[in-house]
Amino acid sequence: MQLTGDTHYTKAIREWNKKFHIVAEMSPLRAALIDEEVEELTKAIETKNTLEIIDGLCDVIYVAAGTQVARGLVVEANIIDVFSTPGMGEDTLELLHEVDAEYALNTSQADMFLACLIRHCEHIAGQYRIDLVRNFDIVHANNMAKVWTREQAITTDMDGREVTIVDSNTCIVKSRAGKVIKPPGHPKPKLILPV
Repeated sequence: MQLTGDTHYTKAIREWNKKFHIVAEMSPLRAALIDEEVEELTKAIETKNTLEIIDGLCDVIYVAAGTQVARGLVVEANIIDVFSTPGMGEDTLELLHEVDAEYALNTSQADMFLACLIRHCEHIAGQYRIDLVRNFDIVHANNMAKVWTREQAITTDMDGREVTIVDSNTCIVKSRAGKVIKPPGHPKPKLILPV
């Protein structure tokens, strides 16, 4: 494990945080998001759904890198760290089934956990011949486009959601928990399948 400056992933997260007025802080929501995304990735691997695997890998990295930014410390793990860390077996599904972000983020090994989780996603991508960085960039661009038009905000029931005006034509909408909400009709990212 090594301490680094920003990685490709954390640079993207900082851009996201700035655009969507996200305060990078630790909250119980982070652990729940990691666990939720890991569970979705696990299901995609079990069902051998390559498109969902790509989406799941990108989503896990997005929330893990976001948590690294919130913790204020970015570390990188090499693949040896991942498989030599206690509880991280070589079996992909075994490792994913063991992920308990709520527990891991409350230990002294939280930074190693996040680094290993990201590195493990990179390892899985390699196994499936997935261009992870390129697909992550596609997901990031899609996320950065989650801006609502003024018209969409006016014609949609906000139901207690927070609306932040960006300029005279656009705004950002967040749930009560602070999660950025996609505008109506927001397209799914066009991910690149392995050849």
